[in-house]
Amino acid sequence: LLITMIITTMLMWYFVIQPTAASYAGDLLTQAIAISYPIGDMIVIGAIVSALLRKPDQDFGSVLWLLFLCMFFTVASDVIYAYSGLAGTYVTGSWLDTGWSFASLFFIFAALRQTYLAPSDPRLITVLDKFAQSIPNIAVMLGGISTLYIVFFNNNPQADWLLAGAALSILLLIARPLITQTSVQTRLIALMFLITVSLLMVVTIIISSRAATKIEMDANHDLQIIENSLSSTVSTWLVLHTRTLQEISTLPDIVSMEPARQQPTLMAIAAAHPNFLLIQTTDLIGLNVARNDNSELEDHRDRSWFLGAKSGAPVTFESVINPATSKTALHLAAPIRDSSGNIVGVASIISEMDEIGTEVLNFNTDSGSYAYLVDVNNKVLAHPNPAFNETELSDLSEYPPVAALRKGETGQISFTDETGERWRAYLGVLDNGWGIVAQQPEDQLLLQGLEFKQLSTLLITLSGILMFILARFTIRHMLKPIGELTETASAIAAGNLNRLANVKGNDEFGILAGTFNSMTTQLRELIGSLEQRVADRTKALTTSVEVSRRLSSILDQNQLVIEVVEQVKNAFNFYHTHIYFLDETSGDLVMAGGTGLVGQALLAKGHRIPKGKGLVGRAAETNAPVLVSNTSLDPDWLPNPLLPETKSEIAVPISIRDNLLGILDVQQNITDGLKQDDVDILQSLAGQIAFALLNARSYGIAQQRAEHESTISFINQSIQSTTTIEDALQMAARQLGRALRSAETRVILEAPPITSLPDESVPTSPSGFGNNGSKPA
Repeated sequence: LLITMIITTMLMWYFVIQPTAASYAGDLLTQAIAISYPIGDMIVIGAIVSALLRKPDQDFGSVLWLLFLCMFFTVASDVIYAYSGLAGTYVTGSWLDTGWSFASLFFIFAALRQTYLAPSDPRLITVLDKFAQSIPNIAVMLGGISTLYIVFFNNNPQADWLLAGAALSILLLIARPLITQTSVQTRLIALMFLITVSLLMVVTIIISSRAATKIEMDANHDLQIIENSLSSTVSTWLVLHTRTLQEISTLPDIVSMEPARQQPTLMAIAAAHPNFLLIQTTDLIGLNVARNDNSELEDHRDRSWFLGAKSGAPVTFESVINPATSKTALHLAAPIRDSSGNIVGVASIISEMDEIGTEVLNFNTDSGSYAYLVDVNNKVLAHPNPAFNETELSDLSEYPPVAALRKGETGQISFTDETGERWRAYLGVLDNGWGIVAQQPEDQLLLQGLEFKQLSTLLITLSGILMFILARFTIRHMLKPIGELTETASAIAAGNLNRLANVKGNDEFGILAGTFNSMTTQLRELIGSLEQRVADRTKALTTSVEVSRRLSSILDQNQLVIEVVEQVKNAFNFYHTHIYFLDETSGDLVMAGGTGLVGQALLAKGHRIPKGKGLVGRAAETNAPVLVSNTSLDPDWLPNPLLPETKSEIAVPISIRDNLLGILDVQQNITDGLKQDDVDILQSLAGQIAFALLNARSYGIAQQRAEHESTISFINQSIQSTTTIEDALQMAARQLGRALRSAETRVILEAPPITSLPDESVPTSPSGFGNNGSKPA
């Protein structure tokens, strides 16, 4: 939408808004009303395009397209009407009026479409959606072509910002795929094109700016040179004429003020200076004393040149038109002084300014630059246009550069003449007050800059097209291996593991293809061995479950330990297996069982490991599994002389939560033969062993308690079967001795204390009986 509106604003502003505003520059209200309808057209077009770019549903989209066609004809008709109205070529009833008729017709169609919503053709909607998404591209193309046309065929000063707007829209259009596209190729092409075009634009702008500045400075300098050259020529001409006049006024024959003496002298001077039209003298009244042309003497008392010289001015100038030749002539006058310095008359000469006029014409060029000369009264003394001095000297007091000159401005100025044309001028003032102006039209002055800008625009356009073609070709060629590799990866993902990428060259893509092929080979080998690994893993898990099932049926702790070490070693083909129990008194790990003869030897030896020492001690201390895949690299590993081939080892705690019961230790005679998978399996087994161990211990305690209770019950029944105290005591001693497996058991009765009683009442002292029938105690 931004791209579309930039181009729309550019074209509408150039062709309609700006010319309309300029034509009504003096009336702000009329100006605002005149430009309001094109601005309204832009807003409506922007709203409709915004809705279309959102991909509306079919019914709403069809209505929007009818409204879009309505606004298209409306805007086109408005633009043509505004342009022809400004040019004064609009005629009522022309083909232009049919544009508004078509706009109304499509507006009616849009209204009817909302009333009668028939099903839309999906194919047509698809085409319209694609066209809507192409609107920014169409707008950029239209804006670019229009801008190039304006730059190359209509050297308008507004071409600069038109170029800027077109460049901005192009950059936005190029940058758009970087956000909206997922294709790497498209994004890389857009990125390279964006960077290249941006750099080209920046370089072109910098070079064009500097070139335009240099060209403008050179043009301004050329005007200054023209002014300086003409000023030097005119000054020299005036100095020579002034010096000649002053020499004439000091000649003795002239100072004598006698006509008979002045006449021959004036004629001789005229013969020596053929450019002098007239040489004459006057008295102080203003009447001629003598003339070189022998014409009738005249009265000059009212002439400014006479009044100036009579007043004592060294030289007085007055410009006139020579009636005989219709050319500009200059009247110079100087006072004639006697030997006492008193003014006795006036000497004057009239000289045609052909030399000055020729010099001025020499500065008139095909580029439109020219120079001219004005006197102190702003009358034209020399001008390349003869119309300025046909009958009388033209007055340029109101002409902007002359007016600026009389305000004291000199040097470089810019101004606009009465026709609206822009000029550059250089102003200079001579010592006598004359002004010299050298001027040139701005469009001609900057013509070289415009030509350079046109050339730069053409070069950047061609370079951009060439860079796009090269970028597209280069990136497609570079990314072709990636495309092939992607196709290969898709085939492999579909299950074709025999597919290999085509390796071309030794660059990064070739290395990537080779690496990909190596990865595919490894993947094929991995998948080929995966079934075996899954089978091995399944077997290990099955074995683990079977070992756990068997352990759960064993209630004797010693048998349990034997079964654990043998089953674990055989099931997983370990090198050796140990079980250690924690001695709660010393804190050491005491070996409770081991496989093979080595296990029996260590068990007979009473092998134990302090807590914290070696892998077994470390596992007991941390209550966490310890895996050493390579025992030669572990400084804390404790070697066992009876197990010299141990290369890797795992110690797994047999515990329930924080209650450590023992350690299950397995060893393998292969470096890296034990891995984390084995740790996971053994950890699961250790949990099962812990519960089985608790069950065995609980069963032993319960069995012992039952035997005790059975023994007590039997003794009670035996005692109850006796009839005398002696028999009961004898039975108790006998049965307790058997139950406790004692060598001798006695029952000792304590005699009661003796009290003072009659002799006949003293009881018989108690007796004690042993299990061997001993006499009473």
